[in-house]
Amino acid sequence: MNVPLPVDQSNPLVPLHAPHSVECPVFCIPGAGASVTSFVEFVNALGEKWPIYGLQPRGIDIGEQPHESVEDAAIYNLHALARFNPTRPMHLVGHSHGGLVAFEMALRLQEQGRSVASLTLIDTDPPDSIGEAPHQVSTAEIFREFTEAFEDTFDKALDIDQAVIASGERECFVPALHAALIRARVLPLRDNISMLHGSLATFTAACNCRYIPGRSYADTLHLVQVGPRSSRCVCMDDVREKWGIYAASWRRHAAAVDIWHGPGHHFSILQAPQVHSLAKWWQQATAL
Repeated sequence: MNVPLPVDQSNPLVPLHAPHSVECPVFCIPGAGASVTSFVEFVNALGEKWPIYGLQPRGIDIGEQPHESVEDAAIYNLHALARFNPTRPMHLVGHSHGGLVAFEMALRLQEQGRSVASLTLIDTDPPDSIGEAPHQVSTAEIFREFTEAFEDTFDKALDIDQAVIASGERECFVPALHAALIRARVLPLRDNISMLHGSLATFTAACNCRYIPGRSYADTLHLVQVGPRSSRCVCMDDVREKWGIYAASWRRHAAAVDIWHGPGHHFSILQAPQVHSLAKWWQQATAL
């Protein structure tokens, strides 16, 4: 029987492509509910030049408790990097909620006098505002967004009873989602359901956390903005307005913001063929 390691002994650092190289290492932080495997196609698109690592969110393994704040996740990751002891400045790349964690990591590294080679946030919503009321997310809303994340990732509709989603009962929802993913041939027939529980736990923690940075980033923040899924009935004028609002918000948190409007949507930007455009842009934007 495998006994889970205590949380303080776990190591989130996962090598994704680690050649012997003089290039600055790249550390990738996945979005809410996702694992480091979400960056595999991005790593492949970048090629052989960089040593690249993922930072696995705590809680993906069902034996661990997810972090309840961006700050705690950032500290956890930085402890792992301290053990790794990179000698060169590091590139930080965060997707979605992982972008907030990457941002907080960058702030703390700069506070320590460490050099950050680059900071890239892929479709990351801006931090909360001090005067903004906390957004209360119901369990049913979390279940609905979690289901939509799978549908958008795999571009498949999932047949789940809406009453199960509305119930807010995890014991009903997770088996129903698991069965729907198998019917859609997204998961193999004998897939272990425990990973789905871990993914939902980290997704829920991310939805419920509030993040207000304590200071500004003293360098250029590279921000990727993408459009909606093509099947969503969303007016592009509304999308552009949202881009402008988000860009203005991020500019209050960084010395400079370099914005790129990438192809695809929130999930497909990390998948072929869009990921090749992302990799090409990233190499140009972060060239030292």
